[in-house]
Formats: sequence, structure tokens, C-alpha cells
Amino acid sequence: MFSLPADCSSIRILDCGAGPASFAAEATALGWSVVAVDPLYEHSPAELRARIDASYDKVVALAARNAHRFVWSDRIPSPQALGAVRRSAMERFLEDYERLEKGRYLFGSLPRLPFADAAFDLALCSHLLFLYSHQFDLDFHVAALVELARVAREVACSHCSTSTGSGRDMFAVRSMASSESGWKSRSSRSRTSFSAGATRCWW
Repeated sequence: MFSLPADCSSIRILDCGAGPASFAAEATALGWSVVAVDPLYEHSPAELRARIDASYDKVVALAARNAHRFVWSDRIPSPQALGAVRRSAMERFLEDYERLEKGRYLFGSLPRLPFADAAFDLALCSHLLFLYSHQFDLDFHVAALVELARVAREVACSHCSTSTGSGRDMFAVRSMASSESGWKSRSSRSRTSFSAGATRCWW
């Protein structure tokens, strides 16, 4: 999605809004230095497992109702296959979270993160910013980008070009060009696109 180099072991990476995903666990297994931050991490491993178990069928059903929003492939041909892939990733996350609950996984949320200035070389934020336009307004996006630029030397965000609400692209451009952040952005095409319209990454 972000077209990262094959070897990122020499840099410090923040996965912001990471949720119950396996990126931090898998990247760490490769020797990368990754910290994940999310408000979900206020919960214990048992609580998170219960939440995941309770929501699994609902997530698959939601994907089925919104099948037109996804780009299906041989790897993930159906909502049921999507559910299986996500379940596998969540299990990998839970195994890692149970071992290192307070080490690699930290409680926090945008637009205020619990890190020092320039604590990371790269901050990743996938399918959070620019996506939920009905939930997060322009002020939130500006503040979130300012904060990501504060804690990391470089920031990469992926989003849907057609958001799940009113157009978010204009908000994205205005946020990244904001004089508050001083962030000069560039856009690149994502190598993979699973959500319909999720074709761009912003750096």
C-alpha cells in the first residue's frame, strides 16, 4: 500500500490508528522497529479478543452489504474470504499483543499523541484520515497532520479518493498544504487497491 522499501530495519516507524492489525507484529519479525498506537489499546488482551469475536460476523455481513466498495481478486474473492484474512491478521495481532501489550502497543489517538518531537523517522496512517468525512472535520485533519509531522520526520497516509461521505480530497489537499503543518505533500499511486477508490498515498 505504501510502497515501503524491502528493508526498513534502520528506521523507526509509527503505525498510527493501527487497530487490531498485524503490521507491527509482522514488521517486527522482519527486524523492523515499529510502535503501534490506537485508542483500542486501553483494553486488555482478553477484552480485545472478546470485542473481535463479537464483531466478526457483523464485519463480514457489512462487507457483503457493501461489496461494491471493494476490489475483489483471486487472493480475496469474497466477503467471506475477506473475513478469513482479517481474522488471521487479528489473531497474529492478538498473539503479539498478549506478549507485549505495553511495549509495542501504546494507547493514544490523534490529534494528540504521547510521543516526543521527531520520535520516529516515518509515521504511517492507513484508512483513517480523509476517509470518514462524516465523522472527522477539516479542523481535525489539520490538527492530526500537524501532530504526525511533529512526531515523525516523514508521514504517509493512504485514503480513498472517493470517501465514504462528502468529498474528502479537497480537505486532504487543504490540510496537507496548511501553513500550520508546513508539510509539503506529494501523492503517489498505491501498488495495491482493495477498497474501491483507494488508489492514492499522500506523503
